[in-house]
Amino acid sequence: MATDAGTTGSPHPIWTIAEVIREIMQQNAHDRESLACCARVSRAFSGPALEVLWAEQHGLQALFALMPRSIRKVPVGTEHEDFPFDVKIYSFVLVDDIREDEWARMVDYARLVRRYVGDRALVDGLCASVLLQKLAGQPLLPRLKRLEWKLPFDQSAPLALFLSPMLQSVHLDLLEGGTARFVHDQHPDPTASEYAYGSALHLIRSRAPNLESVHMWTSGFGCAIDRLADFHNLRTLKLELVRKPELVLRTASTLPGLKELSIFFSGSPNEQAGPPLDETCLPTLNCLKLGGVGRTVVSFVSAVRAPQLHAVRLGFTAIEQEWKDCVERVVSAFGQTLREVDFDVEDSYDDPDPYSFDGWFSPLYRLRHLLVVSIGSMFETPFIITTQDVENMASAWPDLRALLVPSVAEDPPPAFCITALESIAEKCPQLQLLAIPVPDPGPLSGAEERDVPFEQTNMQEIRLLAGTWSTDVHGKCKAYLKKLFPNAEAWSFEDEFDMEEE
Repeated sequence: MATDAGTTGSPHPIWTIAEVIREIMQQNAHDRESLACCARVSRAFSGPALEVLWAEQHGLQALFALMPRSIRKVPVGTEHEDFPFDVKIYSFVLVDDIREDEWARMVDYARLVRRYVGDRALVDGLCASVLLQKLAGQPLLPRLKRLEWKLPFDQSAPLALFLSPMLQSVHLDLLEGGTARFVHDQHPDPTASEYAYGSALHLIRSRAPNLESVHMWTSGFGCAIDRLADFHNLRTLKLELVRKPELVLRTASTLPGLKELSIFFSGSPNEQAGPPLDETCLPTLNCLKLGGVGRTVVSFVSAVRAPQLHAVRLGFTAIEQEWKDCVERVVSAFGQTLREVDFDVEDSYDDPDPYSFDGWFSPLYRLRHLLVVSIGSMFETPFIITTQDVENMASAWPDLRALLVPSVAEDPPPAFCITALESIAEKCPQLQLLAIPVPDPGPLSGAEERDVPFEQTNMQEIRLLAGTWSTDVHGKCKAYLKKLFPNAEAWSFEDEFDMEEE
């Protein structure tokens, strides 16, 4: 620690500024050992260090360890089908009356927790009842803001312990335990866990009415999601395993401030398509994220009207007609306001010859004000990107800040010529990130050095994927790109070769 000149042992005045100390502790949140040392150094360091150390808790082990004579973690002692392969199950149980000194210490530290992530350790029902009685209606973690609860519905009675008026974000996974969770979405009618979601939301609403973000694993039955309409401050809604898109759409329309809607649709691509969804307006929506069954994604996009939509993120299997329909509908429905597009084309495991990039995504060229375009081909779904495609992208999207186009790791299809990047340098001066397949170095293979037009660009990073150049042209290609994008600082190859360091 620095000291004043001429003042032996006196700390520098900067260490008396609480905001500075707190910021230093936050910047070192990853170094828990050093934070623990700081907590023992002085009173000035102790408070900020403890706040960072206790801000996030995974399970109750640390808190209940402060009450060793009252609560203990013990094996359940019986086999449990939720945990195969001889995994031991533990539960926190009450072993004696709660001692006031231990309770007071635990309460002090519980006030520091901001995020709680549940683990597999259970809390005995009787122990939870005693704790609720001891709390007398007060939350166990009174300053909790983020809660991640992932226990089957029949083990979730202690949920009430964690509900705080300051709670802003809740992630609920109450699906059945064991193998039953893997077939949950195949039930045509609501299961017990679906009803449990409704009960949990009712409980959360009574204790944490200002919730802003909800993430749930549910098929989307009304009994599970209707109570979401009671959360008038809800801004972000994420639902997984949805089989009832019409009910989700209806519920979303009741949320007056919804900004982000994320849904993963469950089901098989071979199932018969349902009836068209009713057109629904989501007037405040800024971001729409959809994945899962492609035809359901297309149907949902067709039904949504979102006059303020800024970003669309879609991901589903590489079924050509579904993707073409979806891209066209995105452009038609949201083209006036859309600024970010993020598509993930997932492997169909039956991909033919490489797909045409232009054939799938050319409708996006009508969106002249896009800032971010990210099109990924997950696994090995191949796309041919031609020199003309690169020139079309550069001409269509002059305001781009980030451009990422698909590539595959093995046997990539023929790439565009490296000189096509000149059109990007010329027409996209604000572009900062470019991720592309390794281009064809053919135009640089001659003996003469190619003249490079000077353009003022903001390029920060170029990622060259799916292959490398041969040694005889590698140096020329590297020098060419450096001249074309002189401000670029990071060059990432698939083999982690760093051009900047060379």
